[in-house]
Formats: sequence, structure tokens, C-alpha cells
Amino acid sequence: MNENNEKKKIFLTSLIPLAVSVIIYLCVKIPSRRLSLIDIISMNNLLYSGLLFPPELCIIFMFLLCLLMLIFMFLPVKSSVNSVLYTLQICGAGYFFIEIFYQFIHFAIPVPPGSTWTSHWINNINMYFLHRSHQYIGLIFMLIVFFRTPFQREGSTLYGGNINYISGFLDPKRPVPWKYIALKLAGYFFIFSIMAFLLRHKGGLVLQNLYMIIPLFLGALNNSFIEELLFRGIFLSRFKSVMDEKYANYLQALLFGLFHSQFIYLSVALSSGDTKGFFIGLLIQTGILIIYTFIGWIFGRASLETKGIGLSTFMHTCIVMAIYLSKGLVY
Repeated sequence: MNENNEKKKIFLTSLIPLAVSVIIYLCVKIPSRRLSLIDIISMNNLLYSGLLFPPELCIIFMFLLCLLMLIFMFLPVKSSVNSVLYTLQICGAGYFFIEIFYQFIHFAIPVPPGSTWTSHWINNINMYFLHRSHQYIGLIFMLIVFFRTPFQREGSTLYGGNINYISGFLDPKRPVPWKYIALKLAGYFFIFSIMAFLLRHKGGLVLQNLYMIIPLFLGALNNSFIEELLFRGIFLSRFKSVMDEKYANYLQALLFGLFHSQFIYLSVALSSGDTKGFFIGLLIQTGILIIYTFIGWIFGRASLETKGIGLSTFMHTCIVMAIYLSKGLVY
């Protein structure tokens, strides 16, 4: 009986972010009429409006989660399933607020008239600051919902963590502190990126773009911290509170992989009748899903054992910088 009441409570609570999101969407979109419905759902808008998750998709996503929770209320499943869906519902609401803010910046506030350098400066501020930093709005929303009290934060991974934790992750017979494991893994990624760069480019390209190291590092750090806070901080902490740590890590890693794979591109091949392109794209995106899920699992293992996201953020930043290096220090 208590479990049924808990399911009902989670379901009713999940309706709040959905209702609020719909109200805000109507208030912002209808009066401005900045974008037509055709523009909003077009592939161009999906790819270039800032994120791959525009408000419309977030609302549909939250609606489907509500529907699943409603179904699970009448099925003999554990309440932990509803808790996981509710967490994703809050995530959808958070990203909805992110995208509303981002589209408001882009479409409701025009670039002020001025000289060429002024417009160029504003565009650069948008690229390096708004492109990722505006996501903190959604993260703050989720932190307030799930971790506003000391009791909720107890046992979470929302800390720097103990980097000296002894682990047998690489070799169970010879356990070493996680800080050495992180440095070794980061070294592997940089070696791989250097090899990839040498195969694709000439060495002079890095020297030409050497001035980009600092802004790219700051961008990589910002990007890594945001994703670690979301997946290894919020998701992993929430999931391990309702299920075994091992399965919680699997789930957050899978979500991390799905977040980085772009199966939505396949809709272009489907709409154009390109069957060959569809299957090639499906194979590529499945490979990306597997790779990023594995990386997310490693980061999750580090966060669980060190009880924090400090080392996973460090490794994540190293990977992003390694990717920039493989491209010749370009964004």
C-alpha cells in the first residue's frame, strides 16, 4: 500500500514540471511568433538552435515519461523505476528552461547595431560563454529539486572526492590510488589523439593554433564540469539511492552514451529515402553510443569509488582537450 502511495506521489509530482514547461512555452512562443512551427521542428533548428533538444522535444519527452509513470502505477514494478523516470522528467524540465533561455538570447534579443568588431566580439562571447554556460540554469534547477537539504546530499557524489582512494580498477592484483589511474588513462587518450592528428594533419597546424590552447582549455573544462555534474553528480547520486550502485552506474553511462550519440541525424536519411545512408549512419551512431557509454562507465566507477566528481572531471577535460589536439587545436 505504501509503495502504491509512493508511486502516486511521484506521478503527481512529475506533472508539475510538465505543466510549468507548457505554460512557459505558451507565454514565450505564442506572443513573439519569432519562429513558425515549421522552423521549430526543422532539422536546421534542431542542429543549430544551440542544443539537440529544443523545447518542443523536451515537452514531448516529459509527456511520454508521465505516460510511462501512469502505466507503471498499475503494474507490479518497483517504485525505483518511477523514481528513475521522475529524475529524467526533472532533467527534461531543466533542459527545457535551458533552451527557452538560449532561444530567448538568440531570437528575442537582437544583436545591437555597431561596427564589425562589436558584432564579432558579441558572437565570440556567445560561442565561448552562452553555448555551454547557460546550461547551469537547468543544473541549478535540478540541484534545488534533488539536493536542497543536507539529508539529500548525504552519500551523493557532488564533491571533489578522495583522489587517493586505492583501487584495483586497472589491475586488481596491484591496486593504486585513483589519481595515478586518472593520469595513466589521460595519457592513453593524449597518445591516441597525437597519433590521430599525425595521420590526418601536418605538425604545423598545432603551432599555428597554439594561441587557442587557453580558450579551448577553459571551454573543455566548462563542458566537462557541466556533464560530470549532470551524469556523475545528479544522475548517479539519484539512481544509486534507489538501486544497486552497479546498475546505477550502468544506467547513467547509457544515458551519457545516448546524450553524445546523434541518432536524430538518421531522420534525414529516412526522409530522403537513402536506405544505405541510414544503415551506415545507424552503424556509426551505435559505435559512438558504445564508446561513450564505456567512457561514462569509467567516469562513474571513479566517482563511486572516490565519492566525488573531481577526478572524472579531470579525465573528461583531458579527453576533450585530446579531441581538440587531434583536430589541430580547433573548436
